[in-house]
Amino acid sequence: MSSILALFFLLFAFGVLLYTFVWIARLLARRAEEAQRSSSPDADDPAEPAEEEGGEPEQDEQTEAEIEQEQLQEKGVAMRSSATLGLILGILACLLVSFGPLIMTLSIASFYFSVQAIWVGLRYFRSFVIRAVFGVAFALGSVGLQYLALTGQLVAIPLVG
Repeated sequence: MSSILALFFLLFAFGVLLYTFVWIARLLARRAEEAQRSSSPDADDPAEPAEEEGGEPEQDEQTEAEIEQEQLQEKGVAMRSSATLGLILGILACLLVSFGPLIMTLSIASFYFSVQAIWVGLRYFRSFVIRAVFGVAFALGSVGLQYLALTGQLVAIPLVG
């Protein structure tokens, strides 16, 4: 029974990983569309009179600033999503430790997403993401629990063993 349940959780983890790849592909496609939209109006517009050319650099600067702001907002959303995903995968890895060493893939994924969220938070926002720290802690804790389970010491803990 537990092997069937472990298989379902493994399929769920694979689905989360697959959804993450689809999400990244959507973000890259959206970025490509925005780049195409920003380059196409310049090519479609005929030559403007000399009077309006003085106003164009200000619009370009505003457009570049808006683009940078949108990219920063996208990074913030990605950071929060990565932190949440890392935390959820870390908790699942700790709860499902009795299903075997294959659950270590959840720990690795949790560690990756959490560290990525911490890196983006520190680099771009100068903030420390607490959810991601807990995700790293759960990921490392699940590695310790797996070690205890493999060495037979986990049976001493009545709630987990």
